Amino acid sequence: MSELKVQIEQTLKQFGAGAPRGCARKLLNVLGYDSDKTNDIEPATFQGFKEYFLSGRNSFNEKFAKAEEWQSIYCFPAHR
Repeated sequence: MSELKVQIEQTLKQFGAGAPRGCARKLLNVLGYDSDKTNDIEPATFQGFKEYFLSGRNSFNEKFAKAEEWQSIYCFPAHR
């Protein structure tokens, strides 16, 4: 197995024990994306995502996205 695949696998395994935001940032770094930019969505739920990104848009399908199952959301990178 390639070194990158091993790093990806190890990083993915950390998601169960670590903070999602830190784990996601580490995974992006392993994949070659390095940025300190983030979007701080409050609350970090689908409702916060909806207010931040979807204001006035009706093309987002909440049922298809299974929004009712979302526990929390953290966005990388900032682009607003």
